[in-house]
Amino acid sequence: MRATLRRGLCTASQLSHVDGALPKMVDVGAKGETRRSAIAEVAVRFPPDIYAGIFGVRLSPKPNPNPKPSPNLDSRPSLGRNPDPSPNPTPNPDPKEGQALEAAAGPKGPILATSTIAAVQAAKKTSDLIPFCHPLPLERCDVQYERLSPDPNPGVRIQVTAACSGKTGVEMEALTAASVAALTIYDMCKAVTHDMHIT
Repeated sequence: MRATLRRGLCTASQLSHVDGALPKMVDVGAKGETRRSAIAEVAVRFPPDIYAGIFGVRLSPKPNPNPKPSPNLDSRPSLGRNPDPSPNPTPNPDPKEGQALEAAAGPKGPILATSTIAAVQAAKKTSDLIPFCHPLPLERCDVQYERLSPDPNPGVRIQVTAACSGKTGVEMEALTAASVAALTIYDMCKAVTHDMHIT
């Protein structure tokens, strides 16, 4: 996850949470309530074989430009999710991919269901974690997942949309929820691999 300051360098006097040398909570009492919303995204990437095993992607080999005859292997028993191993596997579209993604489970249980619960809990607890965030009455915290194609490794994109009616923005709630969702996926899968990358 990446945050970018687009207005260039700033001084301490321009930071609303700094009063001289001391931090402070911004007074939003004079502001009117408006509808606020924010979207945050984060990606978790896995080694291809681990991703296939956890998230149920069927893998097929890349086309061979010089195919060679091979014996009939139809009678071989299928082992696992990848009966046709290849040194260069690529995802093969499957109409059940969406269902498999949501149904993914690891040693600790359902991965994305747990991640969703963690994200919503984190959004509601943002003001307890970030010192000068105002407590907000969240009206929405929606968590969506999407497969990511290998770049170089496959993964899952998490998108969190947070919204409320209030006097201050809700972007910290969205960012916190997305961060905790990604960390939860890591925690749910670390018994299988530590080679995960969160961006």
